[in-house]
Amino acid sequence: MARLSKRIQHKIQPSNPAPAKKKKPGRDYLLIAVIWLNLFILIMGWSEFDVLNRSMYIALAVSLILIYTHKHSTFSEKVLIWIERISFISIAVSVAIFAFVCYKQFTA
Repeated sequence: MARLSKRIQHKIQPSNPAPAKKKKPGRDYLLIAVIWLNLFILIMGWSEFDVLNRSMYIALAVSLILIYTHKHSTFSEKVLIWIERISFISIAVSVAIFAFVCYKQFTA
């Protein structure tokens, strides 16, 4: 009876399930192009930009690089969570600086 119940359990649920294969990330050509475009604008406009514009472009570059790193890295789950959080914070900082620069330029 015990042997029969073990066989039934193995048929219902195997003892060691096959590990799920992680899906390979895509090539992300568009993301790479946007990163390079952002860095190109930052380098070419460095002398023309004020501190706010420089910090906006730097925050945006950090965010885009962290997004690419999150997609293509093999870090532990905790590190990936921190990379994602820092990326979101960097995006929020970049958007806030952009809004402030627009407000300062067009209304002040």
